[in-house]
Amino acid sequence: MAWGRVWICAAVAAVLPASAFAAPFAADSVVVYRVGNGVANLNSNAAAVFLDEYSPTGVLRQSIAMPTAPTGALSAVTASGNSEPEGRLSLSADGRALVLPGYTALPGGATASSNPVATPRVVATVDAAGGITTLPVTVLSSRPYAAVSADGQGAYLSGSNGIAYVDAAGQSTKLLSGASFDMAIADGQLYYTNGANPGIYALGAGLPTAGSPVGRLVVPMVGNNPRGFTFVDLSASVPGVDTLYVADSIDSQSGISKYSKQGSGEWVYRQTVQSGALDLVSRVVAGQVQLFGTGTNGLYMLTDTSGYDGLINGSQTTLVTAATRTRFQGVAFAPAVPEASNTVLALTGLAACLLLSRRRPSGR
Repeated sequence: MAWGRVWICAAVAAVLPASAFAAPFAADSVVVYRVGNGVANLNSNAAAVFLDEYSPTGVLRQSIAMPTAPTGALSAVTASGNSEPEGRLSLSADGRALVLPGYTALPGGATASSNPVATPRVVATVDAAGGITTLPVTVLSSRPYAAVSADGQGAYLSGSNGIAYVDAAGQSTKLLSGASFDMAIADGQLYYTNGANPGIYALGAGLPTAGSPVGRLVVPMVGNNPRGFTFVDLSASVPGVDTLYVADSIDSQSGISKYSKQGSGEWVYRQTVQSGALDLVSRVVAGQVQLFGTGTNGLYMLTDTSGYDGLINGSQTTLVTAATRTRFQGVAFAPAVPEASNTVLALTGLAACLLLSRRRPSGR
């Protein structure tokens, strides 16, 4: 009987998330990729990474520490302490997991100069219950900037040396060369920024995972330094996503630029508003677009009330200021909690195991 309880509890433990004591994300939360623990000075070496969950008004709900050393099947997930483009996390296209880039270097170790075979770059996923997985990427050297995924299984990683795909088994394939600061998946298509020729590009057709897909310019930029970008759908008469917001610089002035897709398929520039954001995420609430952005010093919010094809309006509000010896790098909305997840079942089973283990033997 005792061995039976042991096997049941072992099976239960096998499906618990890696961060079993992280609280489930709230449905309306905004999640920030933070570099630094607030104690150690930040430099080009690897530093600890945290996912900070905030309410839409900037109230901290919880912080999830990413691994800083190998733990079981998990690698470390760290970031350079002073690289602005790194840390562009995203929500998987199916809404189930956060996806984030990093290094497997231990804190204080080399980052961009490290050999990607000896010190792989990494894509980490964090599900709605805080469960973490890590996937090594050995085919990209130098800096990892952004990570996206359709389903939280396989993922794309972009950086200063190109774009790669890594499958759920951890096998990585380089798809494209050249710097790419951010990526997004919209309407089943992978988009990316091109560091050499500013614009938003589509990579191949759909979601390529092998070969040498060709990049196609979709949205030419008015600015010259596009970073984070985000799509929304505002018009029922234009197929698919039809509005684009880009964190960009125009005449050395940082801001958020808006572009609208016309019925012809052409994207048209619709003005820029001042902002310190370098990464962006968006959602539509009652016909208005809520934009949340991160710069190295804070979390910002801006609401654009102009609607489809209107000139962007609104002004930036600072929700959170980054603490000393920390940097805010990327931003995404929290993943959705499945109706009946393995985590819930596992925790229920674990409670049962604990109750069984505390029962006193009878008649012995």
